[in-house]
Amino acid sequence: MPLHLGFFPVILFARQFNLPAWLYLAAFLLLVLFYWSSFRTRVPLYLSDRKAWQAVIPLLPSATPFRFIDIGSGFGDVPFYLESRFPLADFYGTEIAPAPWLISRVRARYKRSRVTLLRRDYAALDLASFDVVFAFLSPAAMPSVWLQAQAQMRKGSLLISLSFDVQARQPDQVIDLAEGARHTLYAWRM
Repeated sequence: MPLHLGFFPVILFARQFNLPAWLYLAAFLLLVLFYWSSFRTRVPLYLSDRKAWQAVIPLLPSATPFRFIDIGSGFGDVPFYLESRFPLADFYGTEIAPAPWLISRVRARYKRSRVTLLRRDYAALDLASFDVVFAFLSPAAMPSVWLQAQAQMRKGSLLISLSFDVQARQPDQVIDLAEGARHTLYAWRM
């Protein structure tokens, strides 16, 4: 509601400058590139923080190889952060929105990262090929993520959700992030 209240003053302010119409179209197209399918998936671009990335570390196997995917990876922060700490692991990220995916690909090339970044809807992936699935999506998406995880993930694999519980089953682990952090980490052993 506060966002909606802000639209009217912004429109009045913008009208004073008599901006060209193409500028509004350009702004709209830029937003579409970042929020590509939010209307369908009900998952906006959420960015996690360093405290969340650090909280994932103790949940991961330190001495054995594993495959990790961040579904809805945004700019790739989670797999980029974890890859140097787990040299035996393979890291993946998948993002459906074109702009965040492209930014993450450019970052991977610049960093010479070994993270594989896919431009694909996580719902179309087979989660059976991953040992750890990390999600920071939205409350609306978590019921379907849970159903997909139950149907596809192997016994012993791990589903981690930042901020959003699945409600269908109590998490095996709940990690309240450090003071000042905005989130809670939920983990389910399949």
